Amino acid sequence: KGKKIENSMAQALATSGRADLTSAFTTAAAFCTIMWTDFTALAQLGFIAASGILLCLASMLIVLPAMIVLRDRRRTPKQLRLVRRFALPHLAAIYGRPGVLLAISAGLTVLLLSFAPRTTFDNNLLNLQARGLESVKYEHLILDKSNETTWFARAVANSIPESHQKALALSKLDSVRHVDDIERILPENQRAKIAAVREMAPAFRGLAFVSPTEEVNAHELVFELRRLASKIGPLQEKAFSSGRIDAVEELERFATKVHRLIFLIVRADEQQLKGLGLFQRDFLTDLQRHIEILAGGMNPVPVALADLPDDLVGRFVSPKGRYALFIYPKDNIWDPEALARFVADIRGADSGVLGTPIEVHESGRLMRQTFARSAVLAFIVICILVWIDFRSWRMVLLAVMPLVVGIAWLVGAMGLFGIPFNMANFFAIPILIGIGVDFGVHLVHRIKSDGTARAMGSSTGKGVVLTAAANAVGFGAMMMAAHRGIASLGQIMAVGALCCLAAALIAMPPVARFLTRKP
Repeated sequence: KGKKIENSMAQALATSGRADLTSAFTTAAAFCTIMWTDFTALAQLGFIAASGILLCLASMLIVLPAMIVLRDRRRTPKQLRLVRRFALPHLAAIYGRPGVLLAISAGLTVLLLSFAPRTTFDNNLLNLQARGLESVKYEHLILDKSNETTWFARAVANSIPESHQKALALSKLDSVRHVDDIERILPENQRAKIAAVREMAPAFRGLAFVSPTEEVNAHELVFELRRLASKIGPLQEKAFSSGRIDAVEELERFATKVHRLIFLIVRADEQQLKGLGLFQRDFLTDLQRHIEILAGGMNPVPVALADLPDDLVGRFVSPKGRYALFIYPKDNIWDPEALARFVADIRGADSGVLGTPIEVHESGRLMRQTFARSAVLAFIVICILVWIDFRSWRMVLLAVMPLVVGIAWLVGAMGLFGIPFNMANFFAIPILIGIGVDFGVHLVHRIKSDGTARAMGSSTGKGVVLTAAANAVGFGAMMMAAHRGIASLGQIMAVGALCCLAAALIAMPPVARFLTRKP
């Protein structure tokens, strides 16, 4: 406007600079609320983000003005006016009909909020990994094709009897598949078991084996398999009467495989029967070898820990003489509900359990609690800081409106497009709190100062638009990441930044017109 550079800089710092101070302090305060948590990573995130914002504020107030002065102090006002402007001339024109804008904003809010209940929280860490990742592929394979899992919990006992007692109590829990303790390598009641083995020893003496052949008699094989299948039912009844539900289920799976095998043999052609013959030869040769090894071990002696390899003993016995138990879950441990049940059950039997399931369960719980508590606390602190700036609750309401409406639109959009919250993208919430308040503070300062919405299309409005675009593009670039958690964080940040921008430019100004009673 033709003023000297010093006067222009002083005016900028007194107007936009004040809004930047409030914006920086409110955003930093939002991150500071995360620091009061037992989760170290989140506390460090809050400290780094809050410190970074305040350092950027200091740079903006000290370094940027000096750079502008150095650049422009020798230019004439005429030369400065020739700087190419980025403007949104049609933006201010839409505020001529505030009632229409309010109706559009209210309709959009109602529409999107109807989808909000569909937004869920996905705790499954497998769903964050890149698609096609080999480790994820084999993890699913283990879950689908076996009864095992790569996760297990641990308990500790001070003696062998205590270890056996804990293992027995834990193995009776509904959510536990089985428990490995010292008995896995050092059998209990060895004398009785040795006597039972020696009693069976005569049956293994003088065993004779027919030489394995490649010939397969399909009819005889089918007959024998049907005879085997008929024996499974009585075995299941005995297992059920003795309370061995796990054995009943295992026998059912085995019976299914036998019937499937019968079906395949009946339909097999000559080439397939030839392949079965080769398998028969190799299988019977291997079976003979193992039975001969078994027969050679029919005169057992008691086993002591000193007889076993150190690596094997070290898995179950610590150097201080304490004993480890390994507790394996029955259900899919990656399912948050199954994980919660498993952790609650084993903690009920032994409060000192530890291991990966406990860590993941507690980490997820702490993260959710921290973000929920921090979001509420940050909103309260932000309202207080904005009130200190404006000294008016009406202005506070206007300044936080883009944040509240933008987050509401975001949650509705997530439900509409099927994007759940997860352990990675939840970090977007404190960032979006800062962005939403930032937009609101700048626009309210300008509306309060000018009493008009014309600046929306020429200066403050374009600054907010460029800021939102930078956030959307910067975070949106993460959507290309192979890691699905990082990609979803980029999605939420891009959509959230645009939602807060739309709320700031469309929903808030017409409300400001009614609250401030200015045209």
